[in-house]
Amino acid sequence: MEYLKTVIYLFSVLISGEMTEYMVPNIADIQQVIYVDIHRVLLVNEDSILEVNVLKRDVKEIGKRGNNEFVGYDNSLMFCKIEHYIIQSEKEFSTKFTVLNKQREVVKELYFFETIRPLYINRDIIIATTAVDFLEKHFYKIYIESGEIEEIFLKDVQKKENIVNVREDVFGNIWVSYSTRDMIKMIIPILKLNLKTMLNIIPMNVPRPALIP
Repeated sequence: MEYLKTVIYLFSVLISGEMTEYMVPNIADIQQVIYVDIHRVLLVNEDSILEVNVLKRDVKEIGKRGNNEFVGYDNSLMFCKIEHYIIQSEKEFSTKFTVLNKQREVVKELYFFETIRPLYINRDIIIATTAVDFLEKHFYKIYIESGEIEEIFLKDVQKKENIVNVREDVFGNIWVSYSTRDMIKMIIPILKLNLKTMLNIIPMNVPRPALIP
């Protein structure tokens, strides 16, 4: 039903191919933007995790961010706590990642010689990069279950294309924009799939009851 309402709205402005942009009030110092789906975006600041419904323009707090935590989303919130240490030899570790689930239970503790910080996290992997600006920039893929780390190239870091764009202007205001035409292109296949599923569970040939003379 939610998708149907969305499609009706989008059709109402589709003819003009409208580009919609609006400012999200009372939000500043955004440190992470997480695209959940075609109409939900998470904005992470110093201590709050805010969910923006792009079409309804609603904003609600769905969680808290702890100190030195990187936020991820894979069907639910997850966190990566970052700790860096000064080391004296290659046998020591300079980075510790503690992966936490939504309930902040420890999923995995990971230790690395490299001084790194996360760029992306899901249930299976962490994409990380060099954390110190004056060092040569490297990129890494970390497998959470095994703790294995491998160096990758920037071109291997797949950047997901999103039809919703979030930007911060020179005054620190947060703006959300999207193309109605692109939005409806994404929603129609989902609506078709949902409709097909509904039709498959509705009996098409219901036998008529026999008439008693």
